[in-house]
Amino acid sequence: MVYFSNIYKIVEPIVKSTGLYCLIDQGDITSFVHSKFCKALPRLCVLMDDGFIDWHDDIDNEDRYADNAAHTPAGAGWRTLAHYAQNIKNKRFMRWDFGAKKNMEKYG
Repeated sequence: MVYFSNIYKIVEPIVKSTGLYCLIDQGDITSFVHSKFCKALPRLCVLMDDGFIDWHDDIDNEDRYADNAAHTPAGAGWRTLAHYAQNIKNKRFMRWDFGAKKNMEKYG
């Protein structure tokens, strides 16, 4: 998420133009593919999910990662991730930042 906080303004136009607002979606097909992929390359899956899940090599069983991946909760909306990124970048929890002018209209 720290890395994402530095690039979310670059990614935002792409998300809006493609209409892919639900990120890391986990439906039946993606759940199946993710599970099979993670069975084949478990360490790569762990690295890809770094920052999204809490993983500890001494506690968690890498061989069971594919089963975990198949049952991961559904994705997150773009704006939720962007809001986290704003908070990380600003080093404080705050309302959604629409920009100075629109913030005044929305929040006063």
